[in-house]
Amino acid sequence: MTRLIRSLRCIESEFDVAVLDQFGVLHDGREAVPVAAQAVDWLYRSGKRVVVMSNSGKRESLNRERIAGFGVPLPEGTVVETSGETAWRAFRDRTVPLPGRGTYRLLPIAGSWGDAVVWAQGNPNVALVSDFRDAGAVLLMGMPTGDEAAFGHETLEAALASGIPVICSNPDRSSLRGDALVSSPGVMADRFERAGGQVIWFGKPYREIFDGIRDRFPEKRRERFVMIGDSILHDVAGAATAGFRSLFVRSGIHFPEFADLGSAPDVLAAISRIVRDAGTAEPDWSMERLA
Repeated sequence: MTRLIRSLRCIESEFDVAVLDQFGVLHDGREAVPVAAQAVDWLYRSGKRVVVMSNSGKRESLNRERIAGFGVPLPEGTVVETSGETAWRAFRDRTVPLPGRGTYRLLPIAGSWGDAVVWAQGNPNVALVSDFRDAGAVLLMGMPTGDEAAFGHETLEAALASGIPVICSNPDRSSLRGDALVSSPGVMADRFERAGGQVIWFGKPYREIFDGIRDRFPEKRRERFVMIGDSILHDVAGAATAGFRSLFVRSGIHFPEFADLGSAPDVLAAISRIVRDAGTAEPDWSMERLA
């Protein structure tokens, strides 16, 4: 059963590696969580290893800059792993389950073409194309807006009709923007897969990104890692699959389901309901926000 806690200090002896989600835990897409910087600093001073694991389709370096820009300095030695970085390495190492031995020709769906260009830099096995007829796969890395939104939906319809696979490097269905929830690329990829298309997923809750973090600290047992995240479907479910423990932050994407709950039994009942709907194990701990 989930245990409710007020601070990371309550479970200091229970873990060695803190794996922090980005959106919903460190910041809300507009500003930092009020005590995020202090919590990260406490982890570092307490001798914990600090990891940021994010379902961002962008590379690791850009996310480091983004987090710092919110006023949350990451301690020396902090590992940052994104789903975009995991995908980039898979193309570099040719471990993506796609046919062919030459260059991967990818048609990107992103917030902007520039985002895809920056993502592809330095990868000798990737070429970006702008015409569907030249593509071997669609790279779904960001949520298109404006005119690009229509292009994204048309591209996925064409991919479905022609049997071209989709590489989804951001599996999130929704994310925080201030006090609102916005749709994320995982919604489009999920719809594509349900319609019969092939989706190759990178990021949480899939095992590869968790095993990549585990491999960085081979001296630590899996149960000494704690995934601190705001998504039952991605963070808690992924941790359970990987053998990590999990701490569910309630002020993230699930905040509407806890807004009017005051008692511990009501909070625990809501967590159980969300977990049941997601079909995963309950988190080990839960707190309102990172502290």
